[in-house]
Amino acid sequence: ITSAAYIPTATNPVAQQRMRALNVPVTASATNIALNTTATASSYTGSNTPAKAVDGSNKTRWRCANGAGCWLALDFGTNKVLTQTDYDEQGNKITGYTIEVSRDGTTWETVRGLSMSADVANFDKVTARYLRIVITSVSSIEPALNEFKVYAVTSGSSRTLGSGTISIDW
Repeated sequence: ITSAAYIPTATNPVAQQRMRALNVPVTASATNIALNTTATASSYTGSNTPAKAVDGSNKTRWRCANGAGCWLALDFGTNKVLTQTDYDEQGNKITGYTIEVSRDGTTWETVRGLSMSADVANFDKVTARYLRIVITSVSSIEPALNEFKVYAVTSGSSRTLGSGTISIDW
C-alpha cells in the first residue's frame, strides 16, 4: 500500500506524509468461530465424531476412517468473512491438505492466496457459510484432528504505518 495522507506528527498537526507498507496482513479475530459449530465429515471411527474436532478440548478428536481424501466440514449458520484456519493434530499424520469454502454446502471451491505453515493456513479474505479441510495426503491411515479452528476478519482492522495510524476497512 502506498498512499499520500494527512497524518499528524508531534510538530505538525496537518503534516502530509507518504506512507508505504508491503504485505499488510488482514487482522483476524482472536475468537475461534469454529468452536461448537455444526461439524460433518466424510467418515469417522468409533466415538471420534466430527463434533469432537470443534469442542474446545485437545483431549478429544475427530478421527477419519480412511486416509487421504477424507474431509471435515463446518457450518457457521450464516456467512462469515474468513481468513485463517489452524488445527491441532494427533500423531502428525497429515502431510497435505486444502481448505475449501462454500456458500450453499454443495458447491465447494479452494480458497485463493493460500499460504500454509504446517497446521496454520492463511488465505485471501473470503465470505462463506461453510468451510472444510480436505486431507490430501497422510503418512499413516486414520488421521485425527484434536481441534480445528477458524478465524474471521474483524471489522475496522487498523494497522500502524509510518508515524500515524490509518484505519482500513475493505
